Amino acid sequence: NYSTDEQGILYNKDRTVLLRAPQGMEGSCQIPEGVTYVEPLAFAYCGALERVIFPESITVLGGSAFSGCDALTEAYFRGDAPTIDVNDQYANTEFEENGQLFYGRTGPLENLTLYYVEGTEGWSSPTWKGYSTAVHTHSYEDGNCVCGAVEVIGPVYDSSLTFLNKTFSMGSELAVYYLINNSVVTKYPTFYVEVVKEVYGEESITQVYY
Repeated sequence: NYSTDEQGILYNKDRTVLLRAPQGMEGSCQIPEGVTYVEPLAFAYCGALERVIFPESITVLGGSAFSGCDALTEAYFRGDAPTIDVNDQYANTEFEENGQLFYGRTGPLENLTLYYVEGTEGWSSPTWKGYSTAVHTHSYEDGNCVCGAVEVIGPVYDSSLTFLNKTFSMGSELAVYYLINNSVVTKYPTFYVEVVKEVYGEESITQVYY
């Protein structure tokens, strides 16, 4: 009862627990929204991994989750600071303090910075659990930020948002019911439908439904 994604990462069936990443992973890794727990040693010895992006849903990181990731310099957190799952086999003071989460082959990753969003809770500055921290300010290129955030400028017209069907109901007034494909709608955090009614001999009527 496991699942994998296009990055080759192994999850539990419902993808709430990240179990293991391939050691050959390199460059940047974005953990998908919905993952709440990263298992101990999940990214161990991913020596070419340079950046990891955590979703807002992350709540717990397992001990030594990123041990041996010598090239890792950037970790972006979009939610509150996670708690550390202390693995009993490493039950010592140092592990209990920082979880040995981000360790290279010779000790803590000195060039690593943990970036967090202003307003989220549990973080401290200039360090958190002994790791360097900084407040992340979104910077967008082609509408996307390095942390995975998407720039929202204003209402966006989506031509794929089509009606599956339309029904009419006659009573004291004419009622029109619209059915929209849910898989299209759910990719937006908020949306509205604007309906323009053409009335013969009159000005058109625009109604907005939220």
